Amino acid sequence: SSSSSSSSSSLSGSSSSSTSGSTISIEQQYEILNSVSVSTGGADGPELQNWGNESISFCDWEGIDCDEAGNINMLYLENQNITGSLPAAIGDLTELQVIILNDNNFSGPIPSEIGQLKNLQYLGLFNNDFTGTVPSELCDITDNYGGFLQSLLVDCDKVECSCCTLC
Repeated sequence: SSSSSSSSSSLSGSSSSSTSGSTISIEQQYEILNSVSVSTGGADGPELQNWGNESISFCDWEGIDCDEAGNINMLYLENQNITGSLPAAIGDLTELQVIILNDNNFSGPIPSEIGQLKNLQYLGLFNNDFTGTVPSELCDITDNYGGFLQSLLVDCDKVECSCCTLC
């Protein structure tokens, strides 16, 4: 799809089989993506111009990659001038393997619900305005604790993190 997501497709590695046991419907995935858009104040970045356009599959929206079954497995929204909070519903996108939200203006706490993403391998939240502590639920899915999460990047001068791979 987008040139930026194809340049980072090596991050997602080979397709791993789901450990979540249940996937959510296409309609639920649309609802979650719309909650991200609403929570962040809409589509200001160049990559978000087609977000919310339900006349095309969200798999064709910029910054989103899907698996063969049509489940979102990557959000690549780096440097999009996105402001607002990251909604807890992102933790319901059970097939996500890669989330790259670096270089935006996200604020507030990092949702503990991201810890529900048992297939997550890479989480980039660097250079944002998140506050508080990285939830223990995120540390629990790192490869140090038997999970798949290999890279967890945050701003350690703004967020406390005991399990991050890069600050």
